[in-house]
Amino acid sequence: MIKIVKQIISFYLENNTYPTVNDLTIDNIDLLNKKEPLFVTLYKWGEVRGSAGSINSIKQNIIEELIDVTIHALSKDNRFNKLEKSEINDLNIRIDLIESREIIENIDSFNSLKFLKDWVIVIKKDYDNMVILLPNISNKIDNQKDYIDVLSKKLWEGFIFDNYIVYKINTKVVSDF
Repeated sequence: MIKIVKQIISFYLENNTYPTVNDLTIDNIDLLNKKEPLFVTLYKWGEVRGSAGSINSIKQNIIEELIDVTIHALSKDNRFNKLEKSEINDLNIRIDLIESREIIENIDSFNSLKFLKDWVIVIKKDYDNMVILLPNISNKIDNQKDYIDVLSKKLWEGFIFDNYIVYKINTKVVSDF
């Protein structure tokens, strides 16, 4: 899948348009028959350079999901400038395939999350705000307090468990680093 993401990035940066499945070399044809939600995170020199994903399969198959999510990570993640061709050789790629999700029912369960392994989706109960926090994605999380601080920063408000619906997400990670 890393090879496919690299093809998507190259195609998009060269043509300024989304590739189709037919524009890509796909060694594992089974990916055309599977639907899985996923996230793609791009790193440049160890720092996040773009990230995007879906928590539900939207597209017809994993390849189409990879195309959409990868292009979003490279050009539509508002935290970063659009990726330039000159940056492509400095990128590392991480793909998180979502295997399961479960609601975290109480603060004790939330506090037992392993910040280096678990990741969460936090949705404000009035559905006004939502963030996703992948495990140690920013390399700035050393303890539970850091976890809450990063979560609060992404929410643009202090995190109070009772104000949110919290999902623990389990993924299978594929990366080139």
